[in-house]
Amino acid sequence: MLKYIRRLLMFLFMLIRRVVIFLAMLTLIVYIGVLLNFTDSNPTGRRYSSAMPLTSGQGDSQEIGASGVAILARDLNLPLNDAPDQLQCVCGSGYTTALPNKQCRLCVSSTPLLSRGNYRRPDFVTRDFIAESKNVQQLVYESRDFEQIQDYATAARALGRPLWLYVRVNTQVDLRFTFLVIDTGGGIVRYFSVPGWEDGVDREAKHAIAISGGVLSGTLILEALSRRSRKPRTPKTPRTPKHPALAANNKLNEAEALKDRATDRARIIIEREE
Repeated sequence: MLKYIRRLLMFLFMLIRRVVIFLAMLTLIVYIGVLLNFTDSNPTGRRYSSAMPLTSGQGDSQEIGASGVAILARDLNLPLNDAPDQLQCVCGSGYTTALPNKQCRLCVSSTPLLSRGNYRRPDFVTRDFIAESKNVQQLVYESRDFEQIQDYATAARALGRPLWLYVRVNTQVDLRFTFLVIDTGGGIVRYFSVPGWEDGVDREAKHAIAISGGVLSGTLILEALSRRSRKPRTPKTPRTPKHPALAANNKLNEAEALKDRATDRARIIIEREE
C-alpha cells in the first residue's frame, strides 16, 4: 500500500512541475512580446515612440515640433503630408472644387473653419484616420492649438474617420481636447518619450520576466535531479526456451510412461478375471 502511495505522490509532484514549467514558459513568451512595444490600439501599434524627440531647450519650437512629426511618420510608416504627392488639406466651406493655393493638392473636407485662413493641413491624412503630432509641454483650451484640433475633429466627423492626437507622455492636456478627439472615435495618445521617463508596462514586464525566468530555471533543475534519482526498472529475464530435441524427448518419455501404465492396468484386469 505504501508503495502505491509513494508512486502516486511522485506522479503528482511530477505533474505539478510540468504545469509550473508550462506556465512559466507561457509567461515569458507573453511578457517578451509586451517588451516589443507593439501592443497598443492606436495606428502605430506602439505604446510609446521609437525614439525620443527634441524637448524644451534642445531647439526652437519649429524644430521641436518637426522632430516629433518625423518620429511619428517613421512609426506610422507614412509619408509626411507636406510631401508634393500628399498636401491633403481640410479646406474652408467655400472650396468644394477649387483649391485654396499651391499648399493644397486635395481638399479632403470642405467645412467652416475656425481659423481666418482658407485651409488647414494635418500632419497625416489616410483613408482610415487623421493624425496630428503635438510635441509640446501643454495643450490649453484658449489657444490656437484648440481651434486647430477642433477644425480637424469637425473634418474627421464629416469623413467618418477617427482623429488621433499624439503628445508627450507628460504633456498637460485640457480635458476639452480629450472630449473633442474621443468624439471622432480616436483618442489622445501619450506617445513621445522624454528624458527620465520609463514605461510602466515595460517595468512590470521586466519584473515578470525575471520572476518567471527564475521559477522556470529552478523547476527545470528539480526536474533534472528527479530524473537522475529515478532507478531504471530491471527488465524481467525472459525464460530460456527449451531446445526442440529436449522437448521431443520429454514427450516420448511421457508417452512411454503412459503406455506402461496402460499395460499394467490391462494385466491386472486379466489376472482378476482368471
